[in-house]
Amino acid sequence: MHVYGLQHNIVWQDPKENRLQLENKLATISPKAKSLLLFPEMFTTGFSMNAKSHSEPHLGPTVEWMKTMSAKHQCFCAGSVMTNDNGSFYNRLYVVAPSGEIDYYDKHQLFTYSGEDKIYTPGTKQLVVNIFGVSVAFYVCYDLRFPEWCRNTPNNAYDLAVFVANWPEVRAKAWQQLLFARAIENRAYVFGVNRVGPDGNGLEYNGCTAFIDFDGKKLNESIGEDACIQGIVDLESLKAAREKFPVLKDQIKFSFDE
Repeated sequence: MHVYGLQHNIVWQDPKENRLQLENKLATISPKAKSLLLFPEMFTTGFSMNAKSHSEPHLGPTVEWMKTMSAKHQCFCAGSVMTNDNGSFYNRLYVVAPSGEIDYYDKHQLFTYSGEDKIYTPGTKQLVVNIFGVSVAFYVCYDLRFPEWCRNTPNNAYDLAVFVANWPEVRAKAWQQLLFARAIENRAYVFGVNRVGPDGNGLEYNGCTAFIDFDGKKLNESIGEDACIQGIVDLESLKAAREKFPVLKDQIKFSFDE
């Protein structure tokens, strides 16, 4: 399965302009059918705490746009959107199928350093979606720092872990190292999709969007500019590697309900 990560310079709190720019990029890229298209965290607004003014209703205009893009390119689309659902705000990652079917994941680990926990409600459920035969787990930004939440277990089994982010340049080294760690410890492909450019809070982002394989080998990366990063998930290679070195069977067993 082909995966495309759009490393985008997000226009601050301007959903229409961001959707237009991304639509134009997709037209230029012409992604292969039966692929997965990934957008960064809060890809229509940037990482904003101004949810009262700029959030969208659940299944609002950005999700409708994602449905249009997904149907047009015959690909799955995924990215997070500032969402108002019955009066509560969520950093909600939507996964949209070409058929129009929608799954979503609410960011679990809210970024308390920025006050995200004061505005948004944390999610409580993990999300794994079967995308053209590949089991894909979806996470948002700060989730990356918490390996127990991202663990590849029988109850949360995946071939590819996706992290969509607004991860600033000042902490880029941590972003890069943690992506490698999640790939190695979970014996899975990892795709981390970050933004570039400045945001309305004065933070700079240099992307470092990367595709990493199950052995911790970097397969593709882009730093510092608008770009489309591509990767291919090879299930046969993944299966062979897991059979040769079956580290996942030796995991310590635990439950979040304990």
